[in-house]
Amino acid sequence: MVQTPLLRAERADRSRPLQIEADRLDYDDLNKVNVFNGRVSLSKGSLLIRADRIVLREERDGTQSAVATGRLATLRQRRDTSSESWVEGQGERIEWDSRTEIAIFSEKAQLRRLDGARVVDDVQGGRIRYNTGTEVYEVDSVGAATTPDNPNGRVRVTIQPRAQRPARE
Repeated sequence: MVQTPLLRAERADRSRPLQIEADRLDYDDLNKVNVFNGRVSLSKGSLLIRADRIVLREERDGTQSAVATGRLATLRQRRDTSSESWVEGQGERIEWDSRTEIAIFSEKAQLRRLDGARVVDDVQGGRIRYNTGTEVYEVDSVGAATTPDNPNGRVRVTIQPRAQRPARE
């Protein structure tokens, strides 16, 4: 398992309303379960999740949890560091919880840190657990896709060089 610190997702997102668009909605009011199908887009401030299907549950405390599935479900969120700093993730399944601020990517999981359009870090594995509250992500290889470049399906991480500060004289 690899643990790498990240900077926080945008804090202002917590107080924003949840907005969802889809081709179809099935709603169960008794159990507070929404099932969205077809080109689903879930947004909350700078957080954006896109998937073929999203099952959204409303908890008693007013928080939400969602499971997004599809050919590749995606998540994108601005980080607090600057308006050009983003985190992007994808997987065939994304589990997101607004209360714990945790997103779990599985099945062809990938997470990237971006500074503008430049990829700063790129992580791939079978399962990625990303916590914006603790600024940590964890990656394991269980269920990782095997490719000609990665025949053993191991965790893959690319970390770009950071700008060096001038040495003090």
